[in-house]
Amino acid sequence: MVDDVSAIEKRIVSGAEEVLLVECTDFVLGKKIEFDKALKHGKDYLINILQKHFLRLLW
Repeated sequence: MVDDVSAIEKRIVSGAEEVLLVECTDFVLGKKIEFDKALKHGKDYLINILQKHFLRLLW
């Protein structure tokens, strides 16, 4: 398990993805969304959660 935000960010950077994050909620809700947008949505969502978790650990 990796809980270091920067380590995860390095694995999901555009062009060098080791991990693809897809926001599936868009698909199951019946939204017509391009795969690239679902990738961005998934990446943004995870980064947001990780940053909040990291900030809580600092306090």
